[in-house]
Amino acid sequence: MADDRWQMAVSNRHLPSAIRHPFTPSRVYKRAAQIARPASIAKTLPLARPYQFRRMLLSRPKFSHRRRPMTHAKTKWRLAAILMFVAALPVVAAPKRRSVSKPITAPFTATVKGSVVDSTTGLPVAFATIAISNLKVTTTKEGTFELNNVNGIGVNVPVVASRTGYNSDTQTIAGNGTFTLTFHLRSRPTIAVRLTNGTTVQLDDDSVKFGYLILFSGYITTTSQQFCKGDGTRVTVPITDIKKITGPSQIVTNSSCCTRLNAELQRVRVEQKSGQADDMTFKESCDGYTVDFLGHDHTTGDNVFYKFSDIAEITFP
Repeated sequence: MADDRWQMAVSNRHLPSAIRHPFTPSRVYKRAAQIARPASIAKTLPLARPYQFRRMLLSRPKFSHRRRPMTHAKTKWRLAAILMFVAALPVVAAPKRRSVSKPITAPFTATVKGSVVDSTTGLPVAFATIAISNLKVTTTKEGTFELNNVNGIGVNVPVVASRTGYNSDTQTIAGNGTFTLTFHLRSRPTIAVRLTNGTTVQLDDDSVKFGYLILFSGYITTTSQQFCKGDGTRVTVPITDIKKITGPSQIVTNSSCCTRLNAELQRVRVEQKSGQADDMTFKESCDGYTVDFLGHDHTTGDNVFYKFSDIAEITFP
């Protein structure tokens, strides 16, 4: 009787194919075929119907092909294992962030005064320019200066002293208050102008120019002078390429570079730093202008000009 029930249950079409065919290559259903033998079915389910057998068979945990839900104990164990693994990892310290102090931007009002002197001779430097916070003032002939109600923002505000013929110097002030500064300017090489009367004047090397006067317009100046050689060649010589100019200038009335009748041309001897020396005439003199030599007196700081007819020699550094 039990064997007949087993045959009915196995041959039932409602059973899974793996149960109807015990040798299906599935681990779960192989195990089901081994357990669901006729004798055991006869003892446990003597009156089981096909659908009841299927329900009981599939409800057994051993036959379920689904993943079992994780119990609370296993969840706690896995969480503890993860925490232990993370704790065992090497700790990498984050680099410390370097604190950067922000500059102080508080406004200030200051008074700046003092003097400017030659660092070599100790003599006052006249007509030097003092610049601070977009304000400028010129020193007196005694080299003194004073700036009142200087408004600005921040601390360590630069104060710059400069003048032609000298290298500039910079100092700083802290902000609010009254500050007395003394600037020591280092002199640059000078240009020596020896006049026909025997006087020698020192001019600032970065101030000298050639120029000619136009009525009601002022001086037209240049640092690259146009000359005409004796063979008619026109050349432009930068003032930085000149080594010496020998005068006084001579007046000539003819030149291959000038076709104007009765023109009085200024001629001097120009020696360049390359070693070339020629007698040259100023191009502007062909147009009726008289070329002069201009610059700043290194001692007094005054603007001066000299006619080439009064110059015996100019020596450049």
